[in-house]
Amino acid sequence: MKKTLLTAIAAVAVAFSASAEPTLVKNLFTAEAPVEVTWATPLFIAGENFADVNVGNFIQLDLVNTTDVIEIKSDGNKLPGSTFCWLGDHETYTYRAYITVDMLNALKSTGLELCGARFNVAAVNVYDDGFVMPEGAIWGGYFWVENWNTLEIFEEAFNNYDGQRYLDVYLSPDNGDNTNYVLNVRTNWADDGIWAQSGDGQVERTATMATIDLQALGINKDNIAERLNADRLMIQGNPEGGNPFNFTAVALRHDPAATIDIAADADAPVEYFNLQGIRVANPAAGQIYIRRQGSVATKVRF
Repeated sequence: MKKTLLTAIAAVAVAFSASAEPTLVKNLFTAEAPVEVTWATPLFIAGENFADVNVGNFIQLDLVNTTDVIEIKSDGNKLPGSTFCWLGDHETYTYRAYITVDMLNALKSTGLELCGARFNVAAVNVYDDGFVMPEGAIWGGYFWVENWNTLEIFEEAFNNYDGQRYLDVYLSPDNGDNTNYVLNVRTNWADDGIWAQSGDGQVERTATMATIDLQALGINKDNIAERLNADRLMIQGNPEGGNPFNFTAVALRHDPAATIDIAADADAPVEYFNLQGIRVANPAAGQIYIRRQGSVATKVRF
């Protein structure tokens, strides 16, 4: 398995697929000589260039002579679904950002801005590797977890938070059947930044997903800005003796009990389908399915 800390292709979680080789969707920028980017001199790509780009595609930046950090923005704001990334000193570096729904909306509306301490851009392309972004995802991609690694998602991912009850963190199959991994969620390293810790029983863990009940933590759409008491949400993982794995998505999910309305179809049979649309006779515990009764369909987790 090729590991990743934001960039390279790796294994995928249940309900995801990946092709052997990414296919080019669109070239957005190529320079005869790499173009230097700093905080004062960002590189801008206009919104119309993203008209035929899809959710689940990824933006790939081919960089040269990197130094410090990179931020990808739109209209001066960090792109929803983007993460903190320290590039470090490299002669060449490949950076990838998988496109969520909110990220694509921002890109189409006001374009892409590349900013940072100092690096040089050789090319910007969009690729498709078969990644399927889950419904409600505020981040998607591949983030390698082998020993207390921390995924840092900028707070803009919550711009459209609508009071969803659950925060789901998807894990790749590399994790095997391990449910003893550690997963903590916080906004900073101080005590007031802790949202949930698996050691305190606040994180429900299965082999393929970890779930945090935001309602139980007192988090709602009225106080989300206050509870994000820093500029990012930090998801920390440790295999705890198990196999290393990838975080492959972070998604917000409403409480199914609060959204299902089957009064008009009360006599219709109930059917369950996996996220690929295949009917399932015996849904497995810990997995997400589509529940259909008559004309009403909703996502549920067993």
